[in-house]
Amino acid sequence: MRHVAIAAAVTATLVFATSSARADIVIGAEGDLAIPVGSSADPYSVGWGIMGRLGYAVRLRPIEITPEVGGGYYAFPIEVQNISLDTSGVPHVASVTRETAGLVRAFAGGRVALDKKISPAAYVRVGMGYLSVPRGDAFAPTLGGGLALDIRALPLVNFGIHVGYEKMLREDEPRVPSLQWLALGAQAAIQF
Repeated sequence: MRHVAIAAAVTATLVFATSSARADIVIGAEGDLAIPVGSSADPYSVGWGIMGRLGYAVRLRPIEITPEVGGGYYAFPIEVQNISLDTSGVPHVASVTRETAGLVRAFAGGRVALDKKISPAAYVRVGMGYLSVPRGDAFAPTLGGGLALDIRALPLVNFGIHVGYEKMLREDEPRVPSLQWLALGAQAAIQF
Protein backbone atom coordinates (compact mmCIF):
# COMPACT_ATOMS: atom_id res chain seq x y z
CA MET A 1 0.00 0.00 0.00
CA ARG A 2 2.85 2.37 0.83
CA HIS A 3 4.42 1.83 -2.63
CA VAL A 4 1.09 2.60 -4.29
CA ALA A 5 0.84 5.92 -2.41
CA ILE A 6 4.39 6.87 -3.41
CA ALA A 7 3.75 5.92 -7.05
CA ALA A 8 0.51 7.93 -7.04
CA ALA A 9 2.29 10.98 -5.61
CA VAL A 10 5.10 10.75 -8.19
CA THR A 11 2.59 10.29 -11.03
CA ALA A 12 0.50 13.27 -9.87
CA THR A 13 3.64 15.41 -9.63
CA LEU A 14 4.72 14.47 -13.16
CA VAL A 15 1.25 15.08 -14.59
CA PHE A 16 1.00 18.46 -12.85
CA ALA A 17 4.51 19.49 -13.94
CA THR A 18 3.87 18.38 -17.52
CA SER A 19 0.52 20.15 -17.76
CA SER A 20 1.93 23.45 -16.47
CA ALA A 21 5.10 23.29 -18.56
CA ARG A 22 5.43 25.51 -21.62
CA ALA A 23 8.31 26.24 -24.00
CA ASP A 24 9.10 29.39 -25.97
CA ILE A 25 11.74 30.48 -28.45
CA VAL A 26 13.80 33.42 -27.17
CA ILE A 27 15.79 35.79 -29.40
CA GLY A 28 17.80 38.30 -27.39
CA ALA A 29 20.36 41.08 -27.69
CA GLU A 30 22.67 42.68 -25.13
CA GLY A 31 24.76 45.82 -24.99
CA ASP A 32 27.55 46.04 -22.42
CA LEU A 33 29.97 48.41 -20.81
CA ALA A 34 33.06 46.20 -20.38
CA ILE A 35 35.35 47.07 -17.46
CA PRO A 36 38.67 45.17 -17.39
CA VAL A 37 39.51 43.73 -13.95
CA GLY A 38 42.47 42.00 -12.34
CA SER A 39 45.63 41.84 -14.40
CA SER A 40 43.62 43.01 -17.44
CA ALA A 41 43.07 46.45 -15.92
CA ASP A 42 46.62 47.51 -16.81
CA PRO A 43 46.85 47.07 -20.59
CA TYR A 44 43.13 47.35 -21.44
CA SER A 45 40.80 50.33 -20.94
CA VAL A 46 37.03 50.34 -20.48
CA GLY A 47 35.36 49.07 -23.64
CA TRP A 48 31.99 48.01 -25.00
CA GLY A 49 30.33 44.88 -26.32
CA ILE A 50 27.29 43.57 -28.15
CA MET A 51 25.91 40.04 -27.97
CA GLY A 52 23.11 38.09 -29.59
CA ARG A 53 21.53 34.92 -28.26
CA LEU A 54 18.99 32.30 -29.27
CA GLY A 55 17.38 30.04 -26.72
CA TYR A 56 14.51 27.72 -25.91
CA ALA A 57 12.78 28.73 -22.66
CA VAL A 58 11.12 25.89 -20.77
CA ARG A 59 8.65 27.21 -18.22
CA LEU A 60 8.23 24.98 -15.19
CA ARG A 61 6.28 27.22 -12.85
CA PRO A 62 7.63 29.07 -10.92
CA ILE A 63 10.97 28.89 -12.77
CA GLU A 64 12.06 29.14 -16.37
CA ILE A 65 15.14 27.32 -17.71
CA THR A 66 16.63 28.53 -21.00
CA PRO A 67 19.46 26.70 -22.75
CA GLU A 68 20.94 29.14 -25.28
CA VAL A 69 23.65 29.73 -27.88
CA GLY A 70 25.02 33.04 -29.04
CA GLY A 71 27.92 35.19 -29.97
CA GLY A 72 29.21 38.70 -29.88
CA TYR A 73 31.96 41.25 -30.21
CA TYR A 74 33.84 43.27 -27.58
CA ALA A 75 36.20 46.19 -28.22
CA PHE A 76 38.77 47.38 -25.67
CA PRO A 77 41.07 50.39 -26.15
CA ILE A 78 44.67 49.39 -25.44
CA GLU A 79 47.86 51.42 -25.17
CA VAL A 80 50.75 50.02 -27.19
CA GLN A 81 54.26 51.01 -26.18
CA ASN A 82 56.62 51.26 -29.12
CA ILE A 83 60.09 50.35 -27.89
CA SER A 84 63.29 51.45 -29.56
CA LEU A 85 66.97 51.32 -28.69
CA ASP A 86 68.90 54.46 -27.89
CA THR A 87 72.43 55.03 -29.22
CA SER A 88 73.94 52.91 -26.42
CA GLY A 89 71.60 49.98 -27.14
CA VAL A 90 69.32 50.49 -24.11
CA PRO A 91 65.60 49.96 -24.85
CA HIS A 92 63.19 52.77 -24.04
CA VAL A 93 59.62 53.74 -24.88
CA ALA A 94 59.79 55.74 -28.10
CA SER A 95 56.05 56.41 -28.29
CA VAL A 96 52.69 55.20 -27.04
CA THR A 97 49.81 54.65 -29.43
CA ARG A 98 46.17 53.93 -28.61
CA GLU A 99 44.77 50.97 -30.54
CA THR A 100 41.74 48.69 -30.20
CA ALA A 101 41.74 45.07 -29.09
CA GLY A 102 38.81 43.09 -30.47
CA LEU A 103 37.27 39.90 -29.09
CA VAL A 104 34.89 37.77 -31.14
CA ARG A 105 33.27 34.93 -29.23
CA ALA A 106 30.69 32.18 -29.58
CA PHE A 107 29.10 30.49 -26.58
CA ALA A 108 26.62 27.94 -25.28
CA GLY A 109 25.04 28.28 -21.90
CA GLY A 110 21.86 28.77 -20.04
CA ARG A 111 19.87 30.89 -17.69
CA VAL A 112 17.49 30.16 -14.84
CA ALA A 113 14.86 32.78 -14.00
CA LEU A 114 11.72 33.22 -11.96
CA ASP A 115 8.73 33.15 -14.29
CA LYS A 116 7.26 36.45 -13.04
CA LYS A 117 6.60 39.98 -14.38
CA ILE A 118 9.77 41.14 -12.61
CA SER A 119 12.15 38.26 -13.10
CA PRO A 120 15.55 37.82 -11.39
CA ALA A 121 17.83 35.42 -13.27
CA ALA A 122 21.28 33.83 -13.20
CA TYR A 123 23.22 32.82 -16.30
CA VAL A 124 26.39 30.96 -17.26
CA ARG A 125 28.20 30.76 -20.62
CA VAL A 126 31.07 28.64 -21.95
CA GLY A 127 32.56 29.20 -25.38
CA MET A 128 35.51 30.05 -27.58
CA GLY A 129 36.94 33.45 -28.30
CA TYR A 130 39.37 35.03 -30.73
CA LEU A 131 41.24 38.04 -29.31
CA SER A 132 43.11 40.33 -31.69
CA VAL A 133 45.48 42.95 -30.28
CA PRO A 134 47.87 45.20 -32.25
CA ARG A 135 50.86 42.86 -31.77
CA GLY A 136 49.26 39.44 -31.98
CA ASP A 137 46.19 37.34 -31.49
CA ALA A 138 44.95 34.41 -29.43
CA PHE A 139 42.25 31.77 -29.65
CA ALA A 140 41.07 30.41 -26.28
CA PRO A 141 38.09 29.16 -24.29
CA THR A 142 35.87 31.73 -22.59
CA LEU A 143 33.82 31.46 -19.42
CA GLY A 144 31.28 33.83 -17.95
CA GLY A 145 28.31 34.19 -15.70
CA GLY A 146 26.19 36.74 -13.96
CA LEU A 147 22.90 37.99 -12.64
CA ALA A 148 20.06 39.71 -14.50
CA LEU A 149 16.78 41.41 -13.73
CA ASP A 150 14.17 41.29 -16.51
CA ILE A 151 10.83 43.07 -16.79
CA ARG A 152 8.15 41.12 -18.63
CA ALA A 153 5.36 43.68 -18.62
CA LEU A 154 4.74 43.61 -22.39
CA PRO A 155 3.53 40.60 -24.35
CA LEU A 156 6.37 38.90 -26.27
CA VAL A 157 9.01 41.46 -25.15
CA ASN A 158 11.37 41.24 -22.16
CA PHE A 159 13.90 43.88 -21.24
CA GLY A 160 16.26 44.32 -18.33
CA ILE A 161 19.73 44.84 -16.92
CA HIS A 162 22.58 42.52 -16.04
CA VAL A 163 25.97 42.35 -14.38
CA GLY A 164 28.44 39.58 -15.14
CA TYR A 165 32.03 38.42 -15.02
CA GLU A 166 33.67 37.20 -18.25
CA LYS A 167 37.12 35.74 -18.85
CA MET A 168 39.32 34.28 -21.57
CA LEU A 169 40.91 31.16 -20.12
CA ARG A 170 44.53 31.62 -21.17
CA GLU A 171 47.86 32.62 -19.72
CA ASP A 172 49.15 36.17 -19.87
CA GLU A 173 51.74 36.73 -22.62
CA PRO A 174 53.72 39.90 -23.41
CA ARG A 175 52.34 40.12 -26.97
CA VAL A 176 48.73 39.22 -26.08
CA PRO A 177 47.77 40.07 -22.46
CA SER A 178 45.07 37.94 -20.83
CA LEU A 179 41.58 39.41 -20.64
CA GLN A 180 38.89 39.36 -17.94
CA TRP A 181 36.16 41.93 -17.45
CA LEU A 182 33.04 42.98 -15.61
CA ALA A 183 30.08 43.38 -17.96
CA LEU A 184 27.39 45.92 -17.02
CA GLY A 185 24.61 46.16 -19.52
CA ALA A 186 21.07 46.15 -20.81
CA GLN A 187 19.24 43.40 -22.63
CA ALA A 188 16.08 42.90 -24.63
CA ALA A 189 14.46 39.72 -25.91
CA ILE A 190 11.51 38.59 -27.96
CA GLN A 191 9.88 35.47 -26.52
CA PHE A 192 7.23 33.58 -28.47
